[in-house]
Amino acid sequence: MFIPISVNGERLYACHGIFDGLSALDYLNKKKHLGLELSALKKEVKSVTFLQRATSLWQALRSHPKETHQFKPPVSSYLSPHHYFAFHLSFNPEEFRQDRTAYFFNKFSKFMMKRFSTNKVTRWQFSINVRGEVAEADQALMASYLSLDCDQEDTVADTKNKLKHKLKVKEYLGFWYLSKFLLNFGKKTLISLTKRDLEQRKSSWFGLFTNLGAIGGDGKNEVLLYPTVRWHRPLAGLIFEHKQKIFLTVLIHKRFQITDDDVRIIKDELRSDILSR
Repeated sequence: MFIPISVNGERLYACHGIFDGLSALDYLNKKKHLGLELSALKKEVKSVTFLQRATSLWQALRSHPKETHQFKPPVSSYLSPHHYFAFHLSFNPEEFRQDRTAYFFNKFSKFMMKRFSTNKVTRWQFSINVRGEVAEADQALMASYLSLDCDQEDTVADTKNKLKHKLKVKEYLGFWYLSKFLLNFGKKTLISLTKRDLEQRKSSWFGLFTNLGAIGGDGKNEVLLYPTVRWHRPLAGLIFEHKQKIFLTVLIHKRFQITDDDVRIIKDELRSDILSR
């Protein structure tokens, strides 16, 4: 898995997911003298009680899509090339001081649902940095995720309450424990389970979203970090603050048979939707 990165328009790649790839980003940061404050993404070590572990695991095991994800045609087959469309938007941070994460996720997920789905409810991955919360994460998996349902009728307050609840019960640690458990059985087990899911032609996740917060910078270089998409998780959005702006970077998998002109329209409409209150 690779995450695309743009430094002053030059496209680069870091290994693995957005939080698992912090070491790669840190190397790039030092090599290119970008001045990014990636240390802010690392957590202080926190103790996790047995009850919290059990609760988080139970929450992860119970998580599933409320509806089968239905994507609007035309949609290409699984054998289509694994490529994507990418774009970014920037906003004034002063306009989004309150509930920034909930606001952007609410706007982004509902917009993408209307554009690419017939569902009323979709299930999204929300990436979480687990460094410090799980001791082994310093040497292995450094990222996890929680599941966040998006309903077309959700307000920003609804989204905020859902996110607060999932963080409180630490569902993301449950998914981390499950991943660790499966890794102990080896790559063949993971490949077999992934193949089974893909053969069902169903998507457990509609997309991915996360907030990296402020990443700093030297003020000279513009660094754009992007999320990841896969055929079975074809939409992704990432927000972060950089160079006194809020950036929203977006990836759309080419399982959706759209054109460059369609992407330009999506970009303009998404900006307008986010700016509308």
